Amino acid sequence: MMPRCVRYLMILAGLCLALPLRAAEWRETQDLPTVLQEAQAKGRYVYLAFLGLEWSVASRKWWQEVGQQPEFLKFADERMILVLANGTARKLPKEEEAAYQALVQHYDVQAYPAFYILAPDGSVLLQHGTTPASPAQYLQALDTLLVPLSPQ
Repeated sequence: MMPRCVRYLMILAGLCLALPLRAAEWRETQDLPTVLQEAQAKGRYVYLAFLGLEWSVASRKWWQEVGQQPEFLKFADERMILVLANGTARKLPKEEEAAYQALVQHYDVQAYPAFYILAPDGSVLLQHGTTPASPAQYLQALDTLLVPLSPQ
């Protein structure tokens, strides 16, 4: 029979292995000024995704196939800060709607989904819409494009 302390250690080790790896989380657009400051301090890119999760089939598909996948979130945790600009069909308070529309105009969003990769200083490095690339190919392209940066 196994000693009790060994059994507890095995249970604890199993629980630790079951915990998910640290992964990036999606921030909201009202955090964008703070995110840009954080990106500069940490040497990270900003991945700004304009999605219409309530009404855009392409947005929902990207969200499920890429945006919520552990591989994407792990990659993002290493090189990017994720910001979600989710266009909603619901009525928003006037201030929120005005702020969202200003962001849409600033980045000249013409269709959903739209993705912007920003340098830590806020300049746009890349803008694109949907892509025929598989999620793995997309991550590989991001890996090639987004060379690791040094914190400032």
